[in-house]
Amino acid sequence: YTLFVGSNSSMVTNVAVFRTMPYDPVKDFAAVARIARFAMVVVVPANSPYKTLGNLVDAARKAPGKLNYASGSAGYQVAVELFHERFHIKGNPITYKGTAPAMTDVAAGNVDYSIGEISAVLPLIRGGRLRALAVTDAQRLKELPQVPTVAESGAPGFEVFAWTGVFAPAKTPQKIVKALSDAVHETMQQPDSMKFVENLGGSVYPGDAQQLRQFQLTEIDRTREIVKTAGIPVE
Repeated sequence: YTLFVGSNSSMVTNVAVFRTMPYDPVKDFAAVARIARFAMVVVVPANSPYKTLGNLVDAARKAPGKLNYASGSAGYQVAVELFHERFHIKGNPITYKGTAPAMTDVAAGNVDYSIGEISAVLPLIRGGRLRALAVTDAQRLKELPQVPTVAESGAPGFEVFAWTGVFAPAKTPQKIVKALSDAVHETMQQPDSMKFVENLGGSVYPGDAQQLRQFQLTEIDRTREIVKTAGIPVE
């Protein structure tokens, strides 16, 4: 059987930001199991005057739409807009063709702030080029234990993260989907699997076929609403 590892970008965000797609992330695929989740981090240049998330939020409130933020993909822009919505602030998006150039420009001081996945920003943080203000997931990261969560910084319950899951062709028999789901769950509970995910900056995110599909549908609805409210261009 053919399997596919999908992500929040391919299985959620794309359907909200593209008018037409060569596939339907719901109708064309059977959900099998969730795999992992990856925190994101609110970052600013290392020499930024903003030392805390509160500093950044205060500055954005005093100058609505004046601060620039880097967006390396639609998925990250959605994450930033969720952050904006929660704090009732606005920023000016500067779009890039990928996360790497976006974060490089933030590190260079050409953009005020951004939100990036931990694996993309951690080397720049450790290298002294970016300053981490807050983690978007529910818990602090062991890689950045001194950095508070967004929830700790004034937005209780705030939680945004990237994720991956296993999908199969839509017509895959249910008994096969169930067997695959059980196998993925068992595999991801093994110490080696958990360590592998941790080395990528993530954590195992268990969920069977039904939980993955419901999670996907909920995220699609939430993302579409954010895209509409924030005025993110639909291509």
